[in-house]
Amino acid sequence: MYRRRLAEIEEDIDEARAGHDVGRQEQTELERDFLINELARAVGLGGRDRHAGAASERARAAVTQAVRKAVARLRDTSPPLGDHLDRTIRTGTYCAYAPDPRLPSPWST
Repeated sequence: MYRRRLAEIEEDIDEARAGHDVGRQEQTELERDFLINELARAVGLGGRDRHAGAASERARAAVTQAVRKAVARLRDTSPPLGDHLDRTIRTGTYCAYAPDPRLPSPWST
């Protein structure tokens, strides 16, 4: 689709040059440059598609990072609590506090 549109724009530029229509030539060159710049922004390294993360994935990553930072701050005050939370908090699609019932813990919920 984009190649076809670029080819159409190039044809328009050629027609404008042939007809000595400077205004039309400038306008179509601007359109061509805009389209090329937009396509360049949408392409990643090596010409691969650039994938934007889904909103749910960005939210999941942000929550995981926030929980990890909070546990690290708690560890500064209480290392045993920080270790306990590291072992028992699960993050991902859902977050959960799941202590191992086989291990006694001085902490209660």
